[in-house]
Order: sequence, then C-alpha cells, then structure tokens
Amino acid sequence: MEKAFRSNTKLLVLNYPHNPSGAVLEREVFEGLILLARKHGAYVFCDEVYRYLEVDEEDRLPSIADAYEKGITLNVMTKAFGLAGLRIGWLATQNAEFIQEVGSYKLYTSICNSAPSEILALIALRAKDKILKRNREIMLNNLEILDSFMQRHQKLLSWDRPQSGTMAVVKLLLPVSIEKFTKELVEKMGVLIMPGPVFDLAGNFFRIGFGKKNMREVLNHFEQFLKNYANQMG
Repeated sequence: MEKAFRSNTKLLVLNYPHNPSGAVLEREVFEGLILLARKHGAYVFCDEVYRYLEVDEEDRLPSIADAYEKGITLNVMTKAFGLAGLRIGWLATQNAEFIQEVGSYKLYTSICNSAPSEILALIALRAKDKILKRNREIMLNNLEILDSFMQRHQKLLSWDRPQSGTMAVVKLLLPVSIEKFTKELVEKMGVLIMPGPVFDLAGNFFRIGFGKKNMREVLNHFEQFLKNYANQMG
C-alpha cells in the first residue's frame, strides 16, 4: 500500500467489512492505512454498510469517520438494520466543509429524502441495540446452518468462512462453468446465486447470501440441485 501511494494521491477507497468476501481488516492494518493517508494528506472513504455484523464483535473496527480527521464513512439502513425499503443512507465525517459541499450536491441532484422514511429510520436508530441483536441472531444462526452444509459438501465446494456481513464467497469444485451452473440453478430451483465474474472475480466462484430467515429452506433446494448435478456428472 505504501508503494501504491503517490505524490498526487488524494483518496483511498475501502470497503470493510467487505462485500462479497466478508473479510475484516486487522486493526494494525487499519491503523497503518490511516497513518499512510495522513502522511500524504489523503482522504479515506470507507463503505461500512456491513458494520455491526461482525461474526466476532471484538473484530469490529472504529468507524473511519471517528478514527481519522479526513475519514468519510458511508452507511445505510439496508444491511445491518435490514430496512432496505426505507432507501436511507448517510455520510459522516469530521470535515464540516465537505459535509456542506456534498449536501449542496444532494440538494441539486435529488433534493431530499422521503420524510416518512427519515422518521422511520430515526425510530430504528433509536432502537439500534434491539434491532441489531435480532439481526445478528438471524445471521449467526444461518452461518451455523451454512457451516454444516459446507462440511457435508467439501468435495464439491470450498470457501474462506466470512468474518462479517451476510455474504460469503464459495468456490464450485465441479468441472462446469459457474455461469452455466448459476443459470440452471435459478431456472430449475428458483434459487439465485451471484457468479464471480459479476465481481470481476476470476475462477469458479459465486456469492451466497445468508441474511434471511428462510435460509434452511433455500439451502435445502440448493443442496438437492447440487447433489443431482454431481451425480449426473459422475
């Protein structure tokens, strides 16, 4: 990273907890990146929409807006809070001038948010602990289900277990393209996975989500399809 910084570097863009891998930065790496940015006078923008969904809460890093005077945080009600329908998100930073400028762009391009959505978002934020506790329980329960599933199919699938969020990257070990496998899965079973090439991820990888209550039911459909596919290929 130090070699990547140049004299004209103005911005470092991060996404942690990471989508789609579920990776979390180690604290010393996080602090090292801040030191590098400060040395070069660069801003750090971090997409933190999966923050609060760390598998181990001790892995949770400070928000970049709190940790760095030129840090800019992006967060939303969609992910950790599970309130996608509100379409509410925010930027946070210690830089008051930046907030004023970006607010002007907001007014010019889309004027304002839905007022009822803002009210509902405020209600949810005030009930933050209760909502996050519920959503973390769903996520962690689903991750246990996924652990068992991956254990049963070690010859067909492999993964690096996610450290955070509700997404995981899995590698298909069958000799078939992930695009073909994905297409047949959704057509025959109604189960959608996201093939790796969508993320510019080379190889037979796909993204799977585990944030909904019907995880076991959906995974059963996927497992049935996977077994049949493997048997047909001999």
